[in-house]
Amino acid sequence: MAARDDEGRGSAAVAAKGGDVAGGDGAGGGRAENDYHGRLIAQVESIAHIGSFVYEADGRPVEWSEEMFKLLDWSQQAPASLEALVDTVSEEGRGKLRTAVEEALATGKPFDLEAPLITGRGQLRLVRLRAEAPERGDGVRRLVGIAQDVTERRQFEDRTWRLANQDFLTRLPNRRLFEESLERALEVARFNGGKVGLLLLDLDYFKEINTSLGHATGDVLLHVVAGRLRRAVGPADEVARTGGDEFAVLVRDPEGPASLVALSRQILKAVEQPVPIRGSEVAVRASVGGALFPDHARGVGDMLDSAQAALARAKTTGRRIGLVYDDEMRQGADSRFRIHEAIRGALARDEIFPHYQPKVDLETGAVIGLEALVRWRTGSSGLVFPAEFGSALSDGFLGSAIATRVLEKVTDDIRDWLDAGLPFGSVAVNVTAIELMRGAYHEQVAEVLQRKAIPFDRFQVEVTETVFLQFEGREIRDTIARLDALGVKVALDDFGTGFGSLVHLRRLAVSLIKIDRSFIEHIDTQPEDEAIVRALIALGKDLGKRVIAEGIEREEERRALLSLGCVEGQGYLFGLPSPTAETAKMLEDERRRRLGD
Repeated sequence: MAARDDEGRGSAAVAAKGGDVAGGDGAGGGRAENDYHGRLIAQVESIAHIGSFVYEADGRPVEWSEEMFKLLDWSQQAPASLEALVDTVSEEGRGKLRTAVEEALATGKPFDLEAPLITGRGQLRLVRLRAEAPERGDGVRRLVGIAQDVTERRQFEDRTWRLANQDFLTRLPNRRLFEESLERALEVARFNGGKVGLLLLDLDYFKEINTSLGHATGDVLLHVVAGRLRRAVGPADEVARTGGDEFAVLVRDPEGPASLVALSRQILKAVEQPVPIRGSEVAVRASVGGALFPDHARGVGDMLDSAQAALARAKTTGRRIGLVYDDEMRQGADSRFRIHEAIRGALARDEIFPHYQPKVDLETGAVIGLEALVRWRTGSSGLVFPAEFGSALSDGFLGSAIATRVLEKVTDDIRDWLDAGLPFGSVAVNVTAIELMRGAYHEQVAEVLQRKAIPFDRFQVEVTETVFLQFEGREIRDTIARLDALGVKVALDDFGTGFGSLVHLRRLAVSLIKIDRSFIEHIDTQPEDEAIVRALIALGKDLGKRVIAEGIEREEERRALLSLGCVEGQGYLFGLPSPTAETAKMLEDERRRRLGD
């Protein structure tokens, strides 16, 4: 707008309010033209949500444009004073605006500031106030300015910033913003010789929770974990969500590696409390890896790599622990990467196969069943055992891919042996926690067995006791119960090695227990081992469970087990794990022997 000047030229504010504007050659056309320009300016102000004002420092009234009244939501009959404008500003910005006005009128210094403003209807709006104070011809300054409503623009900018820098679900900083914070923290530490800590937390088997309980449950779990993380760390530390089930903590000025380990334990204790969701409790399990600047890294990339290596070690060591980086971990991470890439290639080339070890009647030596053991048959290195690619079996994607491949191949062999009339009893496969946590494993087994017309009692599942010691979730118990309901028998492997063995027998629908090799190898020379095995055999019989001794390698062990009442076993004494063709030949020999009998 144009403010009223000493020569009597009219302002747009006055024109917008219908004031009498003199000018030009005094003709009516000049007045009409000024009215037209005034209306245009008022329209532009309305479109831009900009109001304009003039304040005469010598005490003459303020002139406000029509849009200024609309912006403030005031009646145009309201007094248009500068003090009234200042009073609309919320208390925290009022003093700043008053000081800016006084300085402008005294020195001519312009100002440009944003302030929260309360409208006539009590709404809070964010307004940008810009003004200058030019001198009039008489040396007195007048304040000429605009007020623009920037509420929607700022809200849009805030939303855009959050989308770029904040995780939508947890409201935590995302990876991009976290790495910027980490870089700034490293710069400060380089300058003052300080330290910076980084912790990476990964929820164990979160994908299986998503699959079995649904993404809505997974979202609730992530939100709860984010809140627990915030409360578990120090006030100066920063927490971020850097991936699907991954979180990061920036630790400022840690004392050293020991303090990072202590904080990781504190975090795990807070995070791993069960989460009540829809009437049930969901178990939370996590692993933490940490790194320290400048001890383990020089930059952001090194920090992340080192912490990731520590996290990978924590997950393969047994999970639910926090570890801080050392040089050995980096070598281990590189080795795991190479193994996982090699396994991907092995799956593509169809190099993953089952080998079978017989289970026998300890008295007669007759084959009563088989255990399928996964093997990797390479073209260059020959046979590779699970101990060398165990990290791939515990990986969510690769572990499931291997399990699916083994399930298909084992059931193909079972179908062939059934067609050939070979006496194999039943075949057991080892199942990892990853498969059981998916919640749909029993459905996969049922589909495969039905598709190949295999009786359910010809297929068994073996689960190590370690699975239940580490993963106590209801999903595993439910899956085992559903397998048992189908007619698929479940064996508890490595029985006796865990402190919760008796609890597992009471809670789980297992039909067989396999006594661990560690108790068998000295059964004929160590009275303590003999006593333990005798007790386990008696316990199994009292509970109605079949008992199988595993790892039998000597004839003395076989005789000792028979004397204690154990009639089923397996081990190198009766046969090494063999590929399908050799196993079929062994079963053919078993059939002939039985026919000969």
